[in-house]
Amino acid sequence: MAREAAQDSAFAEEQQQCADALMLLWLLERRLHLGSLGARHDAPDATRASDTSVASLFVSARLSEKLTLQLHHSLWVVSGALPKWLPVLVHRCPTLFSHHSRAMYVRASAFGTSRALHWTQMDAVAELRAAYTVEKDMLEAAVAAALPSHLGLPSGAMAALAAIGGGGRGERVSRVIFDVQEEMDKWRHGGGLSSIIARVHRSELLPMAEKLMARQAESKTRRSLEVQFEGESGFGSGVTQNFYSSVADELLKAAGHAALPLWIVEGSSGTDDECALMTSADDEYVRHSGALFPLPLPATAPPARVTAVCARFRFLGRLMAAACRDGFIVPLPLSMHFLHLVRGGSLSYAALPPPTETGGRLSAYAAVVGRLAQYDAACAAGQISEMERQRRYDLEAEAEFGQSKLGMSMPLSLRGALDLEAFVCPLTQVTIHTLSDYVSKVAQLWLQDGVARQAAAFRAGIEDLCSSPEILLAPFTLPELQTMLCGTSTIAPWSEAELRAALQPAAPYALLVSELMRMDEAGRAKFLTFVSACPHLPPVGLKALAISVHRLESIGLRWSRCPDDTPPAGRELHSAALAMALRHQSTFTLEELRRHGVRDLHADDFVKVKFTSPADLTAAATDAPDAGGCPGDARGGAAVTTVGYYRPCDTPTPTSHTCTATLSLPEYTSAEALHAGLQEAFANMEKGGLHEQTHR
Repeated sequence: MAREAAQDSAFAEEQQQCADALMLLWLLERRLHLGSLGARHDAPDATRASDTSVASLFVSARLSEKLTLQLHHSLWVVSGALPKWLPVLVHRCPTLFSHHSRAMYVRASAFGTSRALHWTQMDAVAELRAAYTVEKDMLEAAVAAALPSHLGLPSGAMAALAAIGGGGRGERVSRVIFDVQEEMDKWRHGGGLSSIIARVHRSELLPMAEKLMARQAESKTRRSLEVQFEGESGFGSGVTQNFYSSVADELLKAAGHAALPLWIVEGSSGTDDECALMTSADDEYVRHSGALFPLPLPATAPPARVTAVCARFRFLGRLMAAACRDGFIVPLPLSMHFLHLVRGGSLSYAALPPPTETGGRLSAYAAVVGRLAQYDAACAAGQISEMERQRRYDLEAEAEFGQSKLGMSMPLSLRGALDLEAFVCPLTQVTIHTLSDYVSKVAQLWLQDGVARQAAAFRAGIEDLCSSPEILLAPFTLPELQTMLCGTSTIAPWSEAELRAALQPAAPYALLVSELMRMDEAGRAKFLTFVSACPHLPPVGLKALAISVHRLESIGLRWSRCPDDTPPAGRELHSAALAMALRHQSTFTLEELRRHGVRDLHADDFVKVKFTSPADLTAAATDAPDAGGCPGDARGGAAVTTVGYYRPCDTPTPTSHTCTATLSLPEYTSAEALHAGLQEAFANMEKGGLHEQTHR
């Protein structure tokens, strides 16, 4: 008994030491983030959240590995038999775990049992396929390079090569590679997850999306959602991602914002309905600072408007949860301050807009209020007299404020700015002595009372599709949460190493790599939309897209005759069938070109065509293929043979397949031609098509 009591006492002491260590780490992490990063619970700050160097110091490799191993046991995950310490630590001290392990935890616990089982199966399948892929690549490399057996091939590949000898070596190796490929195909999918196919009209996208998300919430379904557009033949993950991207665009359109203001945008007065949108009639989208924050709802807002706004934010929460559940993103740049409110946090004056943005006057006033508070504290402590305090107040009131703080074109003192507030809104009478109370009340509206209902509705929308909002929201920092839900809207320039790792393969497409490196941020966003149907990067970055680049063969090319019948520079195609067809046809599909013996086509290829025609038709024959004479033409005159040279007059533009992030690229011969081709493809995409491949 005494021994058991001693063991229990030692165990309790170890538990207390562990709890003290965790509490110390939690307090230290909280202190560091409050003082420098501002990326966690109390002080979200977009300018400091990207700095993760300090946060990485808290990550425990052993705890992350232990969490990963626990989540690999499918039976434990689906039966809810995971250790009790796991959710407690992940929610209370998320920075102790790597981002990958926390993402695995969310996938395994946020969206129900069937989703958890599917994700664990897919992880196992990914590992098996990776092993077989390595084995297949090593086999092919060994055969291609005639590698000796001591180079350390995997055991399966070594055994296969050892068994191959003598005659028919190539055939036997091919058979082994085929067997490995069969195993890869066998483990291509890790169990079925049924899906719901929904068809929507682009002309009624937003109301149909709201009904679709409402049905998802009512049915509590865990099945994946696949969206198709009426009147369009596309389907698959690329089309579904395009649905989420298109809904995000609809929520930013100026016409919709005028009917139901949701966001603080450039020209928004904050709470006045008549001034909620001050963009011109020609603007299709609202202008915003890059981080969307809800437009505050005043206490006097009509109940119908409050209901409509909250319903829209609940729909947005459902939309974000559905996209996250199925591995998509909604490219709507939500503010981290708003996500902080959704997680149950509170905001300080630091969350007010900068002075140069809409509503930024309040943050400029808040800075003055901070200095006034210091004068009051010094006077209360007896450090300065009342007269000195009043003198400093007067100095603040007369100091230049308009140009230096508000970016105005003319100088204006703080007292003049406050008088201007009263002129704009006669009910507002603010002086240097009542400025603190004014800023406090307006900030209460902007950062708490006026946006609390929107944040609660958004959280309720997440809860409609998620087992618990805390499981989805708590394990991540605010920048991570923003990236997971909305993607990365700021696309930094791509390096050559990053592009060569992301493009598969990149070696034959050096011109493409150089072009992508030269693109500005807007061009990079268009390229991402072109290949993935989303202008934002996924959470892991460009490499996660695994863009597959292929050579595009010509489809539906139009051929034209070279001027003056001068032989052009390039490669001549010796195809009698194509030369004969060019006499009466100028456009050919891919199938037609192949029937004429043309298997591949370069930008500088040409075909020589001979025309035999009467003398009086020779001139006509030089104008167009359709006007050329035929052999044995019965018209009068001696037969004359002329030679014309035809080449493709339009280089095909790049195409993409967004479901698989596949880019089909013509074989361009210059950087200028590639740039022009991509710009034409982007323009076609923005006009609603002509960029997606058609698979027959």
